[in-house]
Amino acid sequence: MITAIRQKVTIGRGGLVSLRSHSLKPGSTAEVIVLVESEDQQATKKNTPADSLAADPIKALRGSGKGQNLTAKLLEERRKDREREDNRGK
Repeated sequence: MITAIRQKVTIGRGGLVSLRSHSLKPGSTAEVIVLVESEDQQATKKNTPADSLAADPIKALRGSGKGQNLTAKLLEERRKDREREDNRGK
Protein backbone atom coordinates (compact mmCIF):
# COMPACT_ATOMS: atom_id res chain seq x y z
CA MET A 1 0.00 0.00 0.00
CA ILE A 2 1.26 3.48 -0.86
CA THR A 3 0.82 6.27 1.68
CA ALA A 4 0.99 9.92 0.65
CA ILE A 5 2.39 12.58 2.95
CA ARG A 6 1.95 16.19 1.95
CA GLN A 7 3.89 18.90 3.74
CA LYS A 8 4.91 22.41 2.78
CA VAL A 9 8.59 22.90 3.58
CA THR A 10 11.25 25.54 3.08
CA ILE A 11 14.23 24.48 1.04
CA GLY A 12 17.44 24.89 2.99
CA ARG A 13 21.04 25.60 2.03
CA GLY A 14 22.39 23.35 -0.66
CA GLY A 15 18.85 22.39 -1.71
CA LEU A 16 18.23 20.42 1.49
CA VAL A 17 14.59 19.38 1.96
CA SER A 18 13.65 18.06 5.40
CA LEU A 19 10.47 16.09 6.04
CA ARG A 20 9.31 14.59 9.32
CA SER A 21 6.31 12.34 9.90
CA HIS A 22 5.43 9.75 12.55
CA SER A 23 4.01 7.56 9.79
CA LEU A 24 7.49 7.14 8.27
CA LYS A 25 9.13 3.99 9.64
CA PRO A 26 12.93 3.73 9.97
CA GLY A 27 14.43 1.55 7.22
CA SER A 28 11.49 2.02 4.84
CA THR A 29 12.15 3.31 1.34
CA ALA A 30 10.28 6.25 -0.17
CA GLU A 31 9.99 7.88 -3.55
CA VAL A 32 10.16 11.66 -3.24
CA ILE A 33 8.75 14.17 -5.72
CA VAL A 34 9.51 17.83 -5.05
CA LEU A 35 7.22 20.49 -6.54
CA VAL A 36 8.86 23.90 -6.30
CA GLU A 37 6.86 27.10 -6.70
CA SER A 38 8.37 29.63 -9.10
CA GLU A 39 9.55 32.91 -7.62
CA ASP A 40 6.66 34.66 -9.38
CA GLN A 41 4.14 32.36 -7.68
CA GLN A 42 5.78 32.92 -4.31
CA ALA A 43 5.75 36.71 -4.76
CA THR A 44 2.09 36.90 -5.80
CA LYS A 45 0.75 34.25 -3.44
CA LYS A 46 -1.04 35.72 -0.45
CA ASN A 47 -1.23 33.93 2.86
CA THR A 48 -4.82 33.05 3.51
CA PRO A 49 -6.22 32.10 6.92
CA ALA A 50 -6.48 28.54 5.60
CA ASP A 51 -2.72 28.49 4.88
CA SER A 52 -1.78 29.50 8.40
CA LEU A 53 -4.45 27.20 9.84
CA ALA A 54 -3.03 24.22 7.96
CA ALA A 55 0.54 25.03 9.01
CA ASP A 56 -0.22 25.34 12.74
CA PRO A 57 -3.91 25.20 13.67
CA ILE A 58 -3.40 26.01 17.33
CA LYS A 59 -1.23 29.03 16.61
CA ALA A 60 -3.62 30.23 13.89
CA LEU A 61 -6.66 30.09 16.18
CA ARG A 62 -5.03 31.29 19.41
CA GLY A 63 -6.82 34.42 20.61
CA SER A 64 -9.58 34.22 18.01
CA GLY A 65 -12.29 34.04 20.67
CA LYS A 66 -10.95 36.89 22.77
CA GLY A 67 -13.64 39.21 24.11
CA GLN A 68 -16.50 36.84 23.31
CA ASN A 69 -17.08 35.70 26.91
CA LEU A 70 -16.72 32.06 25.83
CA THR A 71 -16.37 30.64 29.36
CA ALA A 72 -19.74 32.03 30.40
CA LYS A 73 -21.32 30.76 27.16
CA LEU A 74 -19.83 27.31 27.71
CA LEU A 75 -21.12 27.13 31.28
CA GLU A 76 -24.59 28.25 30.15
CA GLU A 77 -24.67 25.57 27.44
CA ARG A 78 -23.58 22.92 29.94
CA ARG A 79 -26.40 24.02 32.28
CA LYS A 80 -28.90 23.70 29.42
CA ASP A 81 -27.52 20.24 28.57
CA ARG A 82 -27.99 19.09 32.18
CA GLU A 83 -31.56 20.41 32.17
CA ARG A 84 -32.35 18.55 28.95
CA GLU A 85 -30.85 15.35 30.36
CA ASP A 86 -32.84 15.71 33.59
CA ASN A 87 -36.08 16.35 31.66
CA ARG A 88 -35.49 13.40 29.35
CA GLY A 89 -35.77 10.92 32.22
CA LYS A 90 -39.17 12.29 33.38
